[in-house]
Amino acid sequence: MKRLLSLALCLFLCLSLLPAARAEGGVRLELEKSEGLVTLRVVADEDLVNCGGIHLVFTVPEGFTYASCSPYPAFEGHLILNEEKLNFTMDVVQGFRLPAGEPILTLVLNVPEGLLPAEYPLSVKVLEAYDSDLLDYDIAGQTVSAVYEVPFPLPVIARQPQSVTAQLGETVCFSVAAEGLRLSYRWQYRISPTGLWTNCSNGAAPSLSVEAKSYRSGYQYRCEVSSPAGSVYTEPATLSVLSAPNISAQPQSVTAAPGETAVFTVKASGGDLSYQWQYRSGSSGSWANSGLASAKTASLSVEAKSYRNGYQYRCVVKNSLGTVESEPATLSVLSAPSITAQPQSVTAALGETATFTVKAGGSDLSYQWQYRISATGLWTNCSNGAAATLSVEAKSYRSGYQYRCVVKNSLGTVESEPATLTVASAPTITAQPQSVTAARGETATFTVKASGAGLSYQWQYRTGSTGAWANSTASTAKSAAFKVTAEKYRNGYQYRCIVKNSAGTVESEPATLTVLSAPTISAQPQSVTAARGETATFTVKASGSGLSYRWQYRISATGLWTNCSNGSGATLSVEAKSYRSGYQYRCIVTNSAGSVESEPATLTVK
Repeated sequence: MKRLLSLALCLFLCLSLLPAARAEGGVRLELEKSEGLVTLRVVADEDLVNCGGIHLVFTVPEGFTYASCSPYPAFEGHLILNEEKLNFTMDVVQGFRLPAGEPILTLVLNVPEGLLPAEYPLSVKVLEAYDSDLLDYDIAGQTVSAVYEVPFPLPVIARQPQSVTAQLGETVCFSVAAEGLRLSYRWQYRISPTGLWTNCSNGAAPSLSVEAKSYRSGYQYRCEVSSPAGSVYTEPATLSVLSAPNISAQPQSVTAAPGETAVFTVKASGGDLSYQWQYRSGSSGSWANSGLASAKTASLSVEAKSYRNGYQYRCVVKNSLGTVESEPATLSVLSAPSITAQPQSVTAALGETATFTVKAGGSDLSYQWQYRISATGLWTNCSNGAAATLSVEAKSYRSGYQYRCVVKNSLGTVESEPATLTVASAPTITAQPQSVTAARGETATFTVKASGAGLSYQWQYRTGSTGAWANSTASTAKSAAFKVTAEKYRNGYQYRCIVKNSAGTVESEPATLTVLSAPTISAQPQSVTAARGETATFTVKASGSGLSYRWQYRISATGLWTNCSNGSGATLSVEAKSYRSGYQYRCIVTNSAGSVESEPATLTVK
């Protein structure tokens, strides 16, 4: 018995049986549904004893018809059936015992097609129970019932609400079409795709009207469609409120290795936006529409190729109310670094700041300056050397330090050549320029020697010992050795050198240029008559620079000239001796520019 009750309970649950209706201390009616059929079982709550017969009458809704019936086995062969009225009479030999829970009668009915969702009551009345003893009660006259329920179906969404784009101030309509019975509607909104849903105050119909306000742009709307069977939700529809587009996030420049994908992204507000990415080959080229697959989306994907290095990209965003262009973003395609300008050696005065600069080609470069204390020392990283330019204070102990820059990116590393720091002291003249005598047309050279680092030279001149100094523009005027052509007008010019470095300036002493010209006789020696034993004197006067004199004599007007042993000045003294009477004397005046001979003078001895 328990097994049968368990099985009945299982079937009841699985087949959606309704709870049996009971009359306390009597019989109950059990109902079971199946495809197109309903099964009714009349069951006694307790053992039915001494039962000689029973008369049952069923009452069912219109359209339910008899299909079959089966009495308890003890009643088989003793069943009187009126199918139309569903009137059953059964009898058995007195003294029969029907166990509690066993069906007195099982009736199967046909369920009419097309039943509307509702509750349909079914009942059975025990008109008579012959010779029965149900322990403490009698079942005669009892009526028990059960309900056959046709449930309401869940609503079915036939047409989803559609997203809408509208201009500011317009009224938009979201609508849903649903199938089902006794439907009700409740519209909801949320301010973003991940927000919480909130009921609309005016959303109790298949259509919802909403005013397009700017803050509602991006709002989503859905409808909850309900029936007695439950609720379903539509898919969300989005409201886009149009305004002139506005860039809220500009595309950013991208650095990528060759073959990588660079992504440029723009963010804009405005609703119903369209995008067109453009490019140009440099910062001043003409813009052209990109034909890449992603060129009409908010994000542009570009393969980093070497020829695209330096390309710029921008996005033109527009809708029916206007157009806006993003700022350009640059694509830098990485290449291994290369040094394009080496750092140069620097001379600086003590305490000054020395600057070393490197220039390198390549993208996304990083810099690390290093130093060593001598040309063969080990390199050490500078603490402040992470840029293309390094600044160093010129301290005395750093004189001779060398500096270099290590430039690298993800594709390689390159080292610059070393540059040397010389810490300068004020210059001093160690050898003054000397005066120079030169023949006209020759090159005169003035030289200065100075100590100190990072020296520069500037020669100056003046036309005399008291004139104003002026810078020379000669090709050698900025070197330690100054060359000048000995021109006649430069005779007596003075020259000096200004030597300086970052620590100071010093001037050399002046040196004079003497420009030689060929000598000329300005006063001829005169003939002399002297007594024997007297001293005769011959004198010549000549003009020119650097003159030397050589006196000569001959014993007659046609004789050969012979140098006098004592004739090296402008005056010649000769003892008047009788054999010298008639001798002639002349003077040869010479300098590096030439020589000239005086006219002869005659000595007459009395």
